Amino acid sequence: MSCLAGTSLVVYAFPWQIPDDVWQINVSSIVGPPYAITKVEPPLGPVTGQMKVTVYGVGFQSTNGMVIIEFSSGKLTATTQGNVINDEVIECLTPCVAGTIGPKECQVKVQIGPRDFTTTVAHYTYFLNSIAEKSLCFGPGCLQEQQANVETRFMIQARNQLGENRKSGRDEFMVTVQQKVLNTEGKEVFRDVSFELNDLNDGKTEVKYMADEGELVIHVKLMDENGKPRPIRGSPFRPTFTKMARNRANEYSGPVVTAWLSSTLKSLDELPGRVGKIVMNLIKVMNHIKDMYDQEDTLILRQDEIVETLSQLEREGLPSDKQMKQLKKIGANLTQLKQDIVAKGFATYLSFRFPFNPRVRVWCLR
Repeated sequence: MSCLAGTSLVVYAFPWQIPDDVWQINVSSIVGPPYAITKVEPPLGPVTGQMKVTVYGVGFQSTNGMVIIEFSSGKLTATTQGNVINDEVIECLTPCVAGTIGPKECQVKVQIGPRDFTTTVAHYTYFLNSIAEKSLCFGPGCLQEQQANVETRFMIQARNQLGENRKSGRDEFMVTVQQKVLNTEGKEVFRDVSFELNDLNDGKTEVKYMADEGELVIHVKLMDENGKPRPIRGSPFRPTFTKMARNRANEYSGPVVTAWLSSTLKSLDELPGRVGKIVMNLIKVMNHIKDMYDQEDTLILRQDEIVETLSQLEREGLPSDKQMKQLKKIGANLTQLKQDIVAKGFATYLSFRFPFNPRVRVWCLR
């Protein structure tokens, strides 16, 4: 028994001179091709793909031909073409799996030319892309009344399209920190403030900086899958700094964050009550408008009755100019009111809230 070229197993009987007593078995699918994969760096990326990764292994130059990198999870697979850099390195762009595999861990294999895929595998994890409109910032570095000339910080929390906190890093953020200052001509300009950006590899990125007394403007943007910077929720932020700040003002557990929490919670708690009062008043207004629509026939009837009555009085020699002018004014006011109701959308609301069809007839003297 012997092995040929690492892919065939030759089995023969002894003595081997016996004719037709030799067998050759292809074992490449068992022992694998003459190359192997060990790992992929970085080991994770977005489901939209197009991220450059490096595949490490051995023997990549042992075979000529097209390089195929396969990403698989269960029965689902996605492939991309690779480029051999040297005997131990292949580079490729990850395939898009947004509509197939989705956010899962994949096994990665390599195939070169006519050879089989590697029997060894590496692992790569796909995650849902971070979305700027879902992500946010928090911490003392975004707030008012911080201590000047003392380091402060805030956190960027990346979230995906489902609003879930990302649990891995590698998001690309574009951050600018600028302070308002007066130039030599006395004009207000912005001066860049240095900062430190630290990816914590758990979906959070911390920003540290130090500022003089005054007001700052901080822009935080997330680079999307198309390389376009998109502002995250709340950006830009406008923190302020003073030399008279309270002790520990720039700490997460300090008085600035504590005061912000209290005031924000109070505002949110009071909001339903304030809106509730407005809604109740609005409902009263809607009910009055509904009553007016319901009484449209009666209103028109009363106008017609008055017109005919005044006409009769005129025929009998009694002056009615004053009452007629008053009636015309009332008719004009009612017409304008109905137009305002339609223009401000109340009629649409009423047709949804109340099961009736307001007529478009204009209230006026005919």
